[in-house]
Amino acid sequence: MGLRHLGVALLLASCAACTGCTAPPVGFWESDNKLGNGKRNKLEVYDDYTGNAKLYATLSNDPETWYRFEFDIIWEDFGDVFEFDLNCSDGPCESNADDFDMECEVIELVDETEAMDCDGNKKWKDYLLQWQRNID
Repeated sequence: MGLRHLGVALLLASCAACTGCTAPPVGFWESDNKLGNGKRNKLEVYDDYTGNAKLYATLSNDPETWYRFEFDIIWEDFGDVFEFDLNCSDGPCESNADDFDMECEVIELVDETEAMDCDGNKKWKDYLLQWQRNID
């Protein structure tokens, strides 16, 4: 077998080995800190490029009342950056006004815990969207 055939065979073997691989954001995430209501936001990311999220937020004119928003997610993998399209499916959703996009990067912390830092847009632009895996 020539070098060219060997190279193709190695490429095919590596692709076959990766068939069951999942992208870094796939899994279950929780906000890295508890919120003012004592709960954590939740994010579930599936390997079929879908997912769901549960976020808690207050209104600027009523910071004592917490509302739960649930979102259906479609996401894309751009290598080191992941883009999430969150569509409000339950809660005080206002038409499409609570839908937003989130751009994320998965990082590994010093203690080998994975974290995902995200930036939202629209109403969620200034909302803290930082996640960690396996929070007790």
